Amino acid sequence: MVYMSSEVGVVDIQPDVKIIQKGRLKAGRLLIVDTESGQLLDDESLKSKIATKHPYDVWLKEGQLFAQVTNPPIDPFRERIVMTLMCPIGPQKNILIPSRAQTHRLWLANPILSLKDMALLRSLGGNPPSQPEDVKITSTVLSWRSVILDATLSVHEGSEKVSLGSKLFHFLQDLCDKAENAVLHDSVDLLIISDRASSRDRLPVPILLAVGAVHQRLVRRELRMRVGIIAETGESK
Repeated sequence: MVYMSSEVGVVDIQPDVKIIQKGRLKAGRLLIVDTESGQLLDDESLKSKIATKHPYDVWLKEGQLFAQVTNPPIDPFRERIVMTLMCPIGPQKNILIPSRAQTHRLWLANPILSLKDMALLRSLGGNPPSQPEDVKITSTVLSWRSVILDATLSVHEGSEKVSLGSKLFHFLQDLCDKAENAVLHDSVDLLIISDRASSRDRLPVPILLAVGAVHQRLVRRELRMRVGIIAETGESK
């Protein structure tokens, strides 16, 4: 018999009952009851079984790019097991079918990219710049292709009678069309949505609106898992 509850003393157990094991299920730990085999699988044995099922260590060494930055966890003492700021981007394969291809992603220590990192990602598909000191590059990642989608709206384009809201709507439709075509026809791996071109004549579209519109379009077209999305913006605080 297995008892699990959020408080001690929920179940009255007779003194003559032999307790084989008792304890507290800590954050991020697993406890599995296999009703078919009658086994009780603890956290260590279960994770060890999963971790040794495939050569994950070999896949990780060969297939990933890590940005070497030193930002610490928010709470490195109590929450390291259950939370991380690491952010994987890029095409993602079916997580239900483990394979080497799943490791071909870019892992960032946090979601914020430096100017050197952005310069590298913008250049993918062409001649990459010299390697920045804070980024370790693997040859597989350099096979990726990125495309820059302008997220600025011309203030002079179109009829003066058309409202700004209508201009914004049609701009987002066009932005989504470009993103969809880039993934579907050009086999792009990274979409960089950028408001770098903003000026007196070009208004920056709210970056969350632009990224959200592209994300939802790709989800509806079942293309989202094939590409990563990066926001290059002066709007973030």
